[in-house]
Amino acid sequence: EQLGGALHLTWQMPDFDLVSITAYRDTEVEAVLDQDAVRLQVIDAVLDREEDQFSQELQLVSNNSDNYNWIVGAFFMDAESSYSPFQLQGLGLPLLAPGITFVDMEVTQSLSSYSLFAQGTYDITEALSITGGVRWTEDEREMDGVTTISFGPADVPLPFDVDETFSEPTWRLALDYRVSDDMMLYASYNRGFKSGLFNSVVSSGVPSPAVDPEIIDAYELGLKSDWMDGRMRTNLAIFFYDYEDLQLQFVNAGATVLGNAASAEIWGSELTVLAAVSDNLDLRLGLSWLDAEYEDYPDAPISTPSDVGFGPIGGNSVTNGDVSGNKMARAPDFTSSLGANYTRAVLDGLKFKANINWYYNDGFYWYEDNRVKQESYDVINAAVSLGSADDDWTVRLWVKNLTDEEYSIFTNTGTFGDLVAPARPRVAGVGVEFRF
Repeated sequence: EQLGGALHLTWQMPDFDLVSITAYRDTEVEAVLDQDAVRLQVIDAVLDREEDQFSQELQLVSNNSDNYNWIVGAFFMDAESSYSPFQLQGLGLPLLAPGITFVDMEVTQSLSSYSLFAQGTYDITEALSITGGVRWTEDEREMDGVTTISFGPADVPLPFDVDETFSEPTWRLALDYRVSDDMMLYASYNRGFKSGLFNSVVSSGVPSPAVDPEIIDAYELGLKSDWMDGRMRTNLAIFFYDYEDLQLQFVNAGATVLGNAASAEIWGSELTVLAAVSDNLDLRLGLSWLDAEYEDYPDAPISTPSDVGFGPIGGNSVTNGDVSGNKMARAPDFTSSLGANYTRAVLDGLKFKANINWYYNDGFYWYEDNRVKQESYDVINAAVSLGSADDDWTVRLWVKNLTDEEYSIFTNTGTFGDLVAPARPRVAGVGVEFRF
């Protein structure tokens, strides 16, 4: 269940606008993760969680300058997330932890985040502009709760309470050069920050140290251009990302474990082409290339198949080792997409539409140890529709995964073995839409 709302207010003044953005979101999730992937209830993780988030941002935005535009502001967010409860259940629990028959955990992690920011763009000439920005962020995190472990008839509650504060400056510097009305070149350098946080699963009753903040230095060169009187648009970007203390996730024993890689680098490029071939037909092309690897990761989780496991599935022994030089997880070297939209008036006051989209992924490794790989795959989605010219009503026939491609959308190589969740097979449907 999810509830949310937002309020955006703007006051126009002689030299600037005052903008207020208020948002709230409440989420409740009841979930059970089948860790063993067999019909028997060997190991199940009950993951019931609640999340609340409130944020408030105030901005002063310039509105009367010809060659200089600026924004200054402040941001506040109060967020709370909790497991209520997190449990491990099933016949295999005694094998996982002999003598322990039940694990129940109630945990709440809260965040108070404060930010101040400013950014300005100055037109040096009619063609050349420079942008500079800076932001300061402070995140106060606290985690408290209790883990209850049952040793036979005795229940032992283990309370915990930890807190930590993370603060970091970030910034942006960019140059834009307008070669013509239809072409712009740009270069940018950005420093980004992802706050540190705690592992929310405290099955032993003793919290792990907080994960370090993630820092990224991002460099990008690019071209944005229109051709053929605006009927074709071409965007090209070449980028380099330099990560420090990259935050990573690894699922093990029902818990998402967080950790840091010391450093990682991504070289990449992207090309997007949009073309209006005719008044009825639009085409889209996207190409992406990545060279992503861990530069320094000496203490990564490594899963090795083992003859000794839990239940009938066998399992993996999980150790730590050096994976420096390995490919980054879930980072394919090459992806591409191609799409077409066709629209045409038919009969009297009716509109016919057809679209088809093709996506190609040349494969990637699921985790840092580069042991389990998703091979290359293609996915084709298509749809045709017939409706009124003013879109008051539409009847739509659609199909997803037209070629019934087999690939996975989730893989876990933790203690309980290599568990793979397949993507949906070919699915077709009918949709009817009314607007009033």
